[in-house]
Amino acid sequence: MSTRNQIKTPESSIVIMWRQLLGKELRAEDGERIKAVYPGRVNSNDGPDFRNAVVAMSRSGLRKGDVEVHVRSSDWYSHGHCGDSKYNNVVLHVVMWHDCREAVLGRDGEIPV
Repeated sequence: MSTRNQIKTPESSIVIMWRQLLGKELRAEDGERIKAVYPGRVNSNDGPDFRNAVVAMSRSGLRKGDVEVHVRSSDWYSHGHCGDSKYNNVVLHVVMWHDCREAVLGRDGEIPV
């Protein structure tokens, strides 16, 4: 029997999936409905994986900002994004598996969805 801890999924696969989810409805961990209007442009420099994405959220409407992609939500902390101001404009943290007890926090104390 396989568990998600035994499945090895590269982050690059999650990046590809995010780009293919354009226009499809997703659900945040808290149940908010999310739809990618524009997935953002790939960032080849330091910082979030996608820049200037546009995301429609059921509670907060259209939001423009960056998107960071990880296999697990805890990667936000293990990669050091919580203390890096380059990630303060992240409006969406896309993960395959949510393995943190609570939402991740940026250096500015904001919670990306």
